[in-house]
Amino acid sequence: MNYEEEHALSPLRPISPPQSFPCCLVWTPLPVLAWIFPIIGHAGIGLSDGTVLDFAGPYFVNEAGLAFGNPTWVVQLKLHQAEDLQNIVSTQELIAAYDSAVRRGALVYRGQMYYIWNNCFQFVSHCLNIMGYKGRRNWNMVYLAIEFIRNARFLSFWSFAKSW
Repeated sequence: MNYEEEHALSPLRPISPPQSFPCCLVWTPLPVLAWIFPIIGHAGIGLSDGTVLDFAGPYFVNEAGLAFGNPTWVVQLKLHQAEDLQNIVSTQELIAAYDSAVRRGALVYRGQMYYIWNNCFQFVSHCLNIMGYKGRRNWNMVYLAIEFIRNARFLSFWSFAKSW
């Protein structure tokens, strides 16, 4: 798929820090802990309108930004790489199917207890599993961390400085 075809499938609003992250994975460092262990942070996933959802505590999926501050790393998702979204031709249907997958994940996590192995990374992984992103149904904290390390970009120099 060439550049034009890829972007024809994703006519989304541009990323607009600090509030709008359409169809993105986002990450922010956890204060103090990230200074010692830089990969420790808090993750969320953006709806097509740029609203970020994150599993912020027991039985609570936040829709007002990340619980620990503005995102510093972002991965723009390529919707055509989601198995369940590949056969959708209409842009409106593609975006609706993506939002539906994220909302279904949020619904599940609104009924979940938050603890060390069931956290924000697991919530984002669950949403990716629902849509079969990159042909996978086994996303977890490790795979998500690798995705951030390999494909994320810092939003600014200060985002980088805040993270490291």
